[in-house]
Amino acid sequence: VRLMLFSTIHQMSAGPIRRLNPALRALVLPVLLLLMSSMVHAADAESLRQSYDEAFQEMYKDVGDLDKTFRFAELAAQVGDLEGAIAALERMLLLDPNLPTVRMQLGVLYLRLESYGMAYAYLSEVRDDEQVPSEVREQAENLISQIDAAVSSHKLSSTLMAGVRYQSNANGGPLSGNILLFGESATLDDQYTQQADWDVNATGQFGYIYDFRTEPATTLNVDLSIYANRQNEQSEIDTKLLELKAGGGFLLSTDLEQSLELKPFLVANDLSLNSVGTFSGFGGGLTVSRRLSKTRSWNIEARYVERDYDDAAQAGLEGPRTRVTLSHTASISERMTGVVNAIAFDENAKDDFAAYRQYSISGTLQRILDPP
Repeated sequence: VRLMLFSTIHQMSAGPIRRLNPALRALVLPVLLLLMSSMVHAADAESLRQSYDEAFQEMYKDVGDLDKTFRFAELAAQVGDLEGAIAALERMLLLDPNLPTVRMQLGVLYLRLESYGMAYAYLSEVRDDEQVPSEVREQAENLISQIDAAVSSHKLSSTLMAGVRYQSNANGGPLSGNILLFGESATLDDQYTQQADWDVNATGQFGYIYDFRTEPATTLNVDLSIYANRQNEQSEIDTKLLELKAGGGFLLSTDLEQSLELKPFLVANDLSLNSVGTFSGFGGGLTVSRRLSKTRSWNIEARYVERDYDDAAQAGLEGPRTRVTLSHTASISERMTGVVNAIAFDENAKDDFAAYRQYSISGTLQRILDPP
């Protein structure tokens, strides 16, 4: 199957795709490779499903054979039938209670189902069994630590990223120094025209969630975002941005496949350029998340922020910023996810020349690769 699919893609690329210009070819070929990979994965999934069905028939014919039952449980977990795998393993314990490996697998499966009480019960039995090898008991202890973290009312998260960037127009200047200023011709100094530059940048995102353990689920959410960069030459655009967002979360449905969550929030931010305060903002908004199934979800966020400039000479730039973001996420396959984002942004200001609107739409494909 892999050879046939590769041959098909190769024939496609050898004809019309080869005649595309290099820029389009660079976009088309990765998409074709992703599709080919998905088709191969689909063929593997079909083969796995067939093995799962055959294992079920073998187990059904000889329910007392523990090897056949364990084989079925392994395949059931791989195809996503976690309940079927659990039922088979628990039946094995009825036939032979002295099976720590089976208890370990049951703990893992219940953990995947987020049934933390049952997972803890099985894993603690493995951890406390002195006849179990020490490395297995250590694995059970690590999983129990994950359960303790999952059931805690307090959750912390963080993401740190750093990079180096080159921009052909780092300062956002015009291509030419000849401009119109208040309706009259004017000439800009070269330093204010388009300038290429390198910069190093870092982003940090930190989150805290407190779960009130109520029904429906209610949480307190606090997020802190930090961004900073340093230009090689254009130091006047060295940027530091801080944003703090805090609010509540209300999960209106506890269905495993469908849910609706509302997150009203307040937001405050502060921007400085070249270590000089530029503006601060304060506002609020609402995020609505709707999960339609295990593979599809919608998310919409609306926010409104009033800006206050530190320099009185820039008072004409003050005004509200309004942004609406709509995104749709869908699983194309078990290992591929697609996201489409649409954004409408309105920058209002006291001075009309500083006001503008911006609309954008973007899409991403995420493919999970096998480990090397």
